[in-house]
Amino acid sequence: MATGVPAFLDTNGDGKISDAEKQAFNQSRAQGRDKDANPNSANSAVNWDTNGDGTVDDTERLAAVATLKSRMKVRLAYLFLDLAGDDERLNLEEFSSLPQFKAASPQPAANLFKRLDENNDGYVTIEEFFKQTGRGGPPSHAQGGK
Repeated sequence: MATGVPAFLDTNGDGKISDAEKQAFNQSRAQGRDKDANPNSANSAVNWDTNGDGTVDDTERLAAVATLKSRMKVRLAYLFLDLAGDDERLNLEEFSSLPQFKAASPQPAANLFKRLDENNDGYVTIEEFFKQTGRGGPPSHAQGGK
């Protein structure tokens, strides 16, 4: 049964995000930031050379691209949820607060928001956001991301 709660946050599958799940989410984000600050992290090109031959071949390159896309999807989900707040949905005011809309008239933000709000309820859920931006669904979990 779909609850609307992102699966990568609702690790026990009860349809709610508990304090423990929120804490685990925040710890995962902090660990991700630590990895990003470390030049020897998994983002290093040397780690993409999985067969150890000193070069990144086409197979390794494709695997690296898939991994990076997955990480980007998780990061995008984190950014969405940070902006959406406790209700995990964006309203037009929250959406309009994005930096790219700050110096513009309100109409471009309103037009894009309307396209993202698939069911016209005045909110954009994470599912609507990912679907309407052509990214499929939100990530199912946060492992390997951030």
